[in-house]
Amino acid sequence: MKMEVERERIALKRERMQAEINLQREKFQMEQNMEKERLQEKLYLQREKLQVEQNMEKERRQAEQERMQAEQKRLQDELQLKRLELEKMAALKKDELKILETKNTDKRKRMESTVYKAKLFSDALRGTMARMPSDPIELTPHFRTVEKLSVDFTVEKELKVHLLKPHLTEQTRALIARMDPDEASDYEEVKKLLLHECKFSPAALLEKFNSLQRNADETYALYGNRLMSVLTYYVDNRKVKTHEQLLQLLVCDRIKSTLSRAGLQHVLSLTACAVGTSCCISDVPSQWESRNFDPPQLPHFSTDLNET
Repeated sequence: MKMEVERERIALKRERMQAEINLQREKFQMEQNMEKERLQEKLYLQREKLQVEQNMEKERRQAEQERMQAEQKRLQDELQLKRLELEKMAALKKDELKILETKNTDKRKRMESTVYKAKLFSDALRGTMARMPSDPIELTPHFRTVEKLSVDFTVEKELKVHLLKPHLTEQTRALIARMDPDEASDYEEVKKLLLHECKFSPAALLEKFNSLQRNADETYALYGNRLMSVLTYYVDNRKVKTHEQLLQLLVCDRIKSTLSRAGLQHVLSLTACAVGTSCCISDVPSQWESRNFDPPQLPHFSTDLNET
């Protein structure tokens, strides 16, 4: 009896345990089903969200593409408008350039003409170039000033005579008018003619240097410039090239200033000897002795002895 009860108790216990196991199994199964449904729902929502995002991205891209196409069309229209404006401006510019080129060509032809160039340089040199001096000895310094101005103002060679003529005297203009037309337009030929017409000798230059006086309204600087011009032309006229020749020339001139008239005439007759060299110093004493010349009496020689 007792065993029977125990057996029933055990059976009940087994049934209870089996029911708990079944209950746990059903609970686990329900949880799995719920988790599966939850995951499926989550996956569905993610798919829906992804689809929405894809649709939105597609719409955004389409809108962006349409915007870019519209922008591109706007830019093309603007570019076409700019191109038309540039073509119109280019046509106008081309016409303006043609007009300007025509004006420049006319202006260039006018500027290249001798008359225009002469007037241009004449206006530039107005008040700068002095009139031709009346003193022939001052003519060479005048030419040097003209030549320096020509260099400073970059005057063309063929225009020098045109610019010089207004500053010449009536006599010198008459001389140029009698020249050959080709030579009359050559500055060097005109200069050579005027210097030749002056015919001043080295002795006259030296006399001019010794007798040149300062004007009352002249500064010592200008007076010194005049002295330097005459002395320079005298030295050039004597063909002095070296320092030694210059010293010999000074000594010769000093000796001549102490000679008598006859002795000076003898020295001036030695034209075969190069002026300013030592021969005119060393040869004079022996000639004095052989020809019995008078002792020195004259302090200076004057311009009336212009044989050299």
